[in-house]
Amino acid sequence: MDNVILTKAQAQVIERLLKRGCTREELVHDHILSGKYIEEDKALRDMSPDKLIRALYIGYEIELTVEQKLLQQYEMHISSDDRKYRGIAIGIRMAAEIVGIKVPGMYA
Repeated sequence: MDNVILTKAQAQVIERLLKRGCTREELVHDHILSGKYIEEDKALRDMSPDKLIRALYIGYEIELTVEQKLLQQYEMHISSDDRKYRGIAIGIRMAAEIVGIKVPGMYA
């Protein structure tokens, strides 16, 4: 099975609760039975029990931000010797600038 994709906020809540001493079983139990969270843990409120269980027992990855996704694509294309792919990279950079997205690492 593949890892579950979580938002950064969801991953932070899970990690914080586990570090505080909650067991995986307690997290699942509380999530299914009450589903009530204090304000700082609200990122789990809308998560399905299945997704929480898979994240805890199989593993998870943190969803990339838009900036991270753009940088990933930019780096993949800019390093090519093929002019077509370098042109794609330049287009990605221009599109980010047009919509006002600042992507650290893209403007070397």
